[in-house]
Amino acid sequence: MFSFKNLLFGIFCTCFLSIWTGVHASQMKNILDSPEIIITAAHQTVSSYEPYQTLSVQTQIELSHSLTALGMIVMLPPDWTYLGTSGTNPSEVAPKIEGRTVQFAWINNLDLNQLTFSYSLRAGSLVDQDETITACVIYRFETSNERKQDVLPNPLVIKARNIKPNPPDLVSPANHETGISLSPTLVSGSFL
Repeated sequence: MFSFKNLLFGIFCTCFLSIWTGVHASQMKNILDSPEIIITAAHQTVSSYEPYQTLSVQTQIELSHSLTALGMIVMLPPDWTYLGTSGTNPSEVAPKIEGRTVQFAWINNLDLNQLTFSYSLRAGSLVDQDETITACVIYRFETSNERKQDVLPNPLVIKARNIKPNPPDLVSPANHETGISLSPTLVSGSFL
């Protein structure tokens, strides 16, 4: 039986389903069109350090797809100093340094498969413990939200090099060459 009520219900269902499937189809299209982005990031340096030693940290970031923006944030050990960058793909923007944090950024030429660069650091004045460097990359693909991934190993551990102080030379030329006696002489008081 035909009724106006059934007609309205049919029109409503048709409109609702076409709107609903259209929304989901466009979401599915975006999901299918967005390739799985794979970023691998690694860094390495010397295994141990001495006071005020200059060391280089080599960094390699591999990209599976072109990106819109890429950044890297590095947290330095206390009392360590950032000195500069070098390599094939140093940061396009001057690194931003705030306290112990160094930020690198790339906004052009992100259709490369790999970024490789090094940054130099000067160790602090004390070598009393192992130190760590932590880093992460932050990236964006087209209109996607910002994503974050650790640079491995996380943390990068740099061991304190055990430096033994040089003991004073116990042989003195004063007794043999100059004739000066180093024997204790009691001026006043007693030895007890």
